[in-house]
Amino acid sequence: MEFYNKIDVYILNLLPNELWAIVLSYLPRISRQSLSKLHGFKELIDNVTHLEEKKLYNALRTGQKLIWQKTRLTGVQMQSRLKHGAVTFNNEMFIFGGASTNQTTSGNYNDLWIYNNYDKFKRMVFCSSIFPSPKSNFGMTNEGRKIFIVGGKGSVGNAIEQPYSNLFNAFEIHSLDVKNGIWHKTMTTGNENEPRVSNGIRCIMLSNLELIAVAGLVPTFHNWDAMNAEENVHYRASLQVSLLKFTDETLEKGQWYNLADIQQTHRRGFPMPRTESHLVKLGNDCIFMFGGRAINSSCQDGWIMKITRNPYSLKWYQVNVDNLLVPPLPTHIFPSCVVQDILVFTGVRTSVMKKPENEKPRNSNNESQRSPAQQQQQPSPSSSSSSNSPSIRQQPAEMRRIFINSERPLSTIGAMVAFTVPVPAPVVPQKVLKIQVSNEPSPSPPPQLAKAVRTRDYPMRVYCLDLKNIMNCTDEMLREKLSVRWLTLKNNGLYNGAPELRAYSTFNRLDNGITMIGGVKRNQAAEEDDSLFTQATNEVFILTYSNDNET
Repeated sequence: MEFYNKIDVYILNLLPNELWAIVLSYLPRISRQSLSKLHGFKELIDNVTHLEEKKLYNALRTGQKLIWQKTRLTGVQMQSRLKHGAVTFNNEMFIFGGASTNQTTSGNYNDLWIYNNYDKFKRMVFCSSIFPSPKSNFGMTNEGRKIFIVGGKGSVGNAIEQPYSNLFNAFEIHSLDVKNGIWHKTMTTGNENEPRVSNGIRCIMLSNLELIAVAGLVPTFHNWDAMNAEENVHYRASLQVSLLKFTDETLEKGQWYNLADIQQTHRRGFPMPRTESHLVKLGNDCIFMFGGRAINSSCQDGWIMKITRNPYSLKWYQVNVDNLLVPPLPTHIFPSCVVQDILVFTGVRTSVMKKPENEKPRNSNNESQRSPAQQQQQPSPSSSSSSNSPSIRQQPAEMRRIFINSERPLSTIGAMVAFTVPVPAPVVPQKVLKIQVSNEPSPSPPPQLAKAVRTRDYPMRVYCLDLKNIMNCTDEMLREKLSVRWLTLKNNGLYNGAPELRAYSTFNRLDNGITMIGGVKRNQAAEEDDSLFTQATNEVFILTYSNDNET
């Protein structure tokens, strides 16, 4: 052993530490793990990793020197999918489940893939165990070497005849031991307190023995007078926060506790019912909830959940956003990632119009014969539903319409305006939502970026929410007025190599960047003016920093 240590030291002394740091920075972290076993290399590799973390954080906070890189996939590739889950463990990304297409009749996966920047994709083969059922739009988190799959939308029921059958799938929670590749179904008690809705659930570990699950039901109709309240009470909007306390360190048994159950749409001191929100751990007993999808809007507010123990209870604290995005960012269809005290989003800000079936047919000849003054007096389709929003009422003429297929016929995925479902519904509702992408006031992109982006494409932008004021919050901080703010980025978050618009992908830390995998993007066979977002993808893009002076 001493002989081999001398060889390791000899190799280390061949180059100065500064040059070794440059060489090691070009290697994926999974490749550095083998080098860290060499005598004298571990400290050097740790310094390089710490330097990469610092460079990425500074690039996100200043909005400078960021760049997108598309990964070239070789060998075995994962099937295209969306609404899947991903967590990072030991410098590898574990990807589970997802939907095959963005349509009502889409099938789901229950396979698990491992991705790293060296081997790319490889499918994980399991021993005999209890596998989770195929699902999408579920909650996924990890604690140590355990990965948890919570809830999700299964492939049950007829989504056209029973549009809410996929909301109330049988709730289940599974865990995967990464070391031995064995699935376990978590046995729980107190099932009357477990989340009622599985679709769109989000979860996060509060401690090594406590899991927080946030589930919500957001129906797409609000004409309650036309419905029987007793028969449809379980369809009303709600927000439920549950806590699973594991009995031991094996994390295979636990008990559910109900912390909050909000069913009122507007109640002072409480968040409105929502689903598909973003969760960030702030401390040992605080969780930050941001965004999500409500009944008639894409939420842009933030709330802190203060959890007390013995007995378990929850108290809400609202967090103000100092500089709201106008038009807003649909946070429920775009992914996020936490980098220290920054919540990073990638997406496109949009303003939404009514569904196609709610629009009255227009006569193109009459429209062209109208004077500009008459056309200006005619209200736009979205002004009636959102008369208080100037960004929607006054829409630029150069906006383009895109279509994102809904998950179920009456869903408001991507929508920010509620609509009324007529009582007699002999015609099956359409399955697409019409979204209008707004022109953001940004300077012209660099010349090299203008060549890469076509006029039809809507490149993904980066948005950073600064959580510095609320990280590691204490009781004294909660008594004061809490606030977060969006950081100002170069070119309004538009960087070289940005992928075209896609939704329902994953966005996780890996190596020296943030890796985005999968999602649904525009159908290449779409018309010139309109775009159908029905094409699932398995493309991999990495948002990282650049050492060049120009980005």
